[in-house]
Amino acid sequence: MRLLILLTLISFSSLGQKENYLIDLKIQKILYKGDSTKFETPNTLEIKTSKTSEIKEIGRINDTYFGVQFEILKSDLENENKFISARVYYFKTNNSDWEKIVNYGHSEVTVDNISKRRENEKTLENRIKNAKTERLRQLYMKGNSDTSGEPVEFGIYYKIDYYKK
Repeated sequence: MRLLILLTLISFSSLGQKENYLIDLKIQKILYKGDSTKFETPNTLEIKTSKTSEIKEIGRINDTYFGVQFEILKSDLENENKFISARVYYFKTNNSDWEKIVNYGHSEVTVDNISKRRENEKTLENRIKNAKTERLRQLYMKGNSDTSGEPVEFGIYYKIDYYKK
């Protein structure tokens, strides 16, 4: 029993984590119930957190506002530094409270030192600039997407980079 408690405490050492993280979120497009908004230049947000962020507004379609909340945790399980992150998307209209649209559970992510931020941005810019075909250029620019519903009721196209300070 004591061994189980000790292992649990070691496994969840991230609960008392003190590191600060910067999440670069670049949003290209948001879809909601047949409407969409596309950003000519990606809507870039910096989200600073040490564990769970506040809900951050990411855009709107008509009178509907959208937000996202991140959680990032460090795990030292098996003496390896690994990071996991989750995000939850929300919406609200006018003066209403945030309501959850969809939750994307924890998955492993790469977290770079903040000193690599400029280098990562430059690498992506160069890939886009030097792409040999328009199709390849679009692929580099596209990033990732999250969708919810069948047919899709909510979708977001984005690129996320995680950094530790």
